[in-house]
Amino acid sequence: MYTPSNHLIENANSLGLRLLDRPPFAIPSDIASTLFEREYVMANGKAKRDVEFRSGRLAAQCSLSQIGVDGDVGVAKDRSPIWPDQSVGSISHSDAYVWAIAGLQSDMQSVGVDTEPIADANTLEHLKQEILLPHEEQLALQQGIDERTAFTLIFSAKESFYKCVYQIHPVFFGFHTVTVESVDSETITLELTPRCPEQLRDIPAIAVEYIVAEDNVFTACWLRY
Repeated sequence: MYTPSNHLIENANSLGLRLLDRPPFAIPSDIASTLFEREYVMANGKAKRDVEFRSGRLAAQCSLSQIGVDGDVGVAKDRSPIWPDQSVGSISHSDAYVWAIAGLQSDMQSVGVDTEPIADANTLEHLKQEILLPHEEQLALQQGIDERTAFTLIFSAKESFYKCVYQIHPVFFGFHTVTVESVDSETITLELTPRCPEQLRDIPAIAVEYIVAEDNVFTACWLRY
């Protein structure tokens, strides 16, 4: 079990406060942050996935308790979470961290969160063109963000955007269907391109909140009514 630094917890809570006016159940040291021992992960991938799944659901239950909602988080056929009545939420986990945010349906339509370790040079080389449109990296670099972090930020923001939109319209769309409109020190704004599926045409541009802490990027966004 890994206990993150106070700096990381403070940053995670800051992200949640910007989003929902309350800290998310995101990366508290006792439950929602898990570092898997490398040898264990390599020896038993199924066990790793099981731990990730159970940790994510536990983080979700704790997040729900913060907003006064009882009930279990179910599993849909596509493996996405089924949130209890009156609630919406999102769960994310990487090799190091798992966290969740839940909100009330009376406050928002949907929410999406993601976390990614900063990409290494090999990942950047092989996935950059698949994830990024030509102008997107430059917008992040103009904020003084280095190349690997810029790639990871855009990738994570698009993942959060996808999760958020999928809760409203459960259709698949690729990374190049979403484009970066702007980047500042706290948000990266994304919008769908004209090539998006027709049922998504009513989705507005979404400002994705982000933090970079301890070699990880954390992103989150929501759609209000």
